[in-house]
Amino acid sequence: MKALLITALISFLCSIVFRLMHWPGVALLILLALMCVLTFSLINSFVKKSVWKISIFGGWVLAAWTIYIVFRSFYWYCGPRIFGINSMFLFNSILTIIYLITQSKQLSKTVLTLSVLGLLLHFTPSYKICYFFDLNEVINKEFNKVNFSSWDKYSWFLYIRGEKEEALKANQKAIDAYTYNDTGVSNYRLRVDDEILTQLENHKRGIINDTWEDSYIRMF
Repeated sequence: MKALLITALISFLCSIVFRLMHWPGVALLILLALMCVLTFSLINSFVKKSVWKISIFGGWVLAAWTIYIVFRSFYWYCGPRIFGINSMFLFNSILTIIYLITQSKQLSKTVLTLSVLGLLLHFTPSYKICYFFDLNEVINKEFNKVNFSSWDKYSWFLYIRGEKEEALKANQKAIDAYTYNDTGVSNYRLRVDDEILTQLENHKRGIINDTWEDSYIRMF
């Protein structure tokens, strides 16, 4: 039981490192972490002895927040909005409130920690998540010179946030990165074709005219 949670934690931490370094295998590590947590929650429902004070209900709260964190960090669809809040987050919040009320005498630090992480991630703008993982200068300074897809993604999240000027700057960096990547000078090189440059230019016009609707370029 503990091994499942430890494996999930290690896989999750490794996935962060892999994502920061732009290494392949992030999806597999995330899937492994998710499967470990779900397996733990299922087994925990039938085992009397609890692990780290995680009750049966607490195990499913843990699983719910794990799923949300994965979806949120990868910008996946988290359900329709209810009162302006995405339904997955709303559902998890209700679960957590019930957990806090009904099991106040045996709260698990593991469940609480993941709940807080989910809350923090929810209120962190997507463009900040994108910049941290894909464009931070500490790790990605050189790769940023050619990483037009991440600059385009960053531009999109700034645009939908209403930061048009910053979105335009990011879009220009995407175009510059594409141009630099196309020269073949850099040690890093991404797939290029004329359609990508056209898309980037269309996105620039979309920002200026408030007509950008086709989201960002997806390389994989």
